[in-house]
Amino acid sequence: MSGVLVLGPLHFTDDDCAIPAVHALALNGRAMSAHRAIWELAHGEIPADVWVVRVCGNPRCVRLDHLAAMTRVERFAARPGRDRCARGHLLNEPNVWRSTRRPGTRSCRKCAALRARRRRARERGKA
Repeated sequence: MSGVLVLGPLHFTDDDCAIPAVHALALNGRAMSAHRAIWELAHGEIPADVWVVRVCGNPRCVRLDHLAAMTRVERFAARPGRDRCARGHLLNEPNVWRSTRRPGTRSCRKCAALRARRRRARERGKA
C-alpha cells in the first residue's frame, strides 16, 4: 500500500487534498489539527515557533506534499493572495461574486448557493 497513511480508521492516500470529515486528531495523547498530525508523523515533533502551512491554499488539505513548515515571519512573507474560500472552493472568475454594496470584496458563488439552499429548507420546515 504505497502512498497510504493509516491512522486507526482513517486512511489518507496521495490523492486526498480535501477530507471534510477530518478536522482534528489525537496523536500521542495530544489533540491537534489533521494537517499538523500528518506532518508530525512524517517529520517528528513540531517546534513551538513553527507553523505547518498548506501551500495549496485549501483549508482542508492533508496531503504531505502540500504542507510546509515555516516560521511566522516566513509564512506571512510568502503568503499569496487568497485564491480559495473558507470551504476550499476555487475563487476564479466564474465562481466569484463581487458586491456592489461593499466594493473590493469577493464572495464564493458556490457557498452562497449552499447558504440559500439551507435557508430555503429551514423556511419550508417552519411553514
